Amino acid sequence: MYADSTDEVIERACTGVRPLLVCEAAVIGAAVAGVRAVRAVRAVSAALRERVSAVRHPEPS
Repeated sequence: MYADSTDEVIERACTGVRPLLVCEAAVIGAAVAGVRAVRAVRAVSAALRERVSAVRHPEPS
C-alpha cells in the first residue's frame, strides 16, 4: 500500500493527532447537543400535552 518503511507509516499515523482529537471532540459535542435538544423538545411537548388536556378536561371546582 505504501512504499515507506514501517517506521515512516507509524510516524505518519502518530503525527497530527491533535486535529483528529479536536474533530472527535466536535462530534461528541454535537451528539451531546443533539441529545439535549431532543430532551428539551420532549419536555416542551409533554408540557403542552398537559396544558391541552387541562383545557379540554377541566377539573370540577
